[in-house]
Amino acid sequence: MSATSHTITASRASAEPLPEDKSEEALAFLAERPLHTVIMAGLLREHGLSVPAPRGRFYGCRQRHSGLLEGVALIGRATLFEAHTHDALIAFAELARESPSVHMIMGEEAELNQFLGHYDRDGQKPRCFRQELFYQFTRSDTATEGSQGLRQATLEHLDKVVSAHAEMVAEETGLNPLDVDPAGFRERCAARVARGKVWTLIEQGKLIFKADVITETPEAAYVEGVWVSPQHRHEGYGRRCWTQLSRALLQRLPSFCGFVNVENAVAHAFYERMGGTLLGTYRKVYL
Repeated sequence: MSATSHTITASRASAEPLPEDKSEEALAFLAERPLHTVIMAGLLREHGLSVPAPRGRFYGCRQRHSGLLEGVALIGRATLFEAHTHDALIAFAELARESPSVHMIMGEEAELNQFLGHYDRDGQKPRCFRQELFYQFTRSDTATEGSQGLRQATLEHLDKVVSAHAEMVAEETGLNPLDVDPAGFRERCAARVARGKVWTLIEQGKLIFKADVITETPEAAYVEGVWVSPQHRHEGYGRRCWTQLSRALLQRLPSFCGFVNVENAVAHAFYERMGGTLLGTYRKVYL
């Protein structure tokens, strides 16, 4: 049974689907920590309370007596949560446990550990865990010339984007999405491209660099899927393309954010060189 048909009640708080007229209230709640909630807030702004890809639904958790929001969560294939109380965290974990679509759960390290303590679903063991460092960027590299060929991808470039992104997912999760769900994965990549979220550098018909600007809020953008062709690494492409992308984003926003796997020493060092400020440590669990 889908999570949208459930109401989960903890000792003092309940988690229920957010109604359409509560979107602004949820955004105000998320704006209390605008960088840490940039993914959820951006998706809520763009899609409303039901996110098409990866599919999910927004829920709110309220204090039973005052009715004030204690938490907001996106429950679905990719599950994220912002809980200001332990009761809200429990309610979201129990709600996610009832959702068969949950594929990945992400949160700040301490909070996710608590979440998983209440999530346990019939002894299901996670496929893998990943530890992520969360960085904020507020300035571009003034000493480096940007790559003038960096552009938003079009569907003409979809095959190249799908191949590169699948390579990244396989490295991250141990499963190649083109083996598991090729049609669904391609559809999700196509949706990103069609909405202008994928930036690429293509030279002589080959994809050299890509990055996905997944969400934007008035405070920040969220960037993921940063990839450089293995044949062109250590040639300065990453730095030049990152510089150009950061200039484009910072012309209209005060900052942008992104994660890097703590085990990826090369990417970690790159984010440090590009002026990133470490905001915290997160964990992902793949089910």
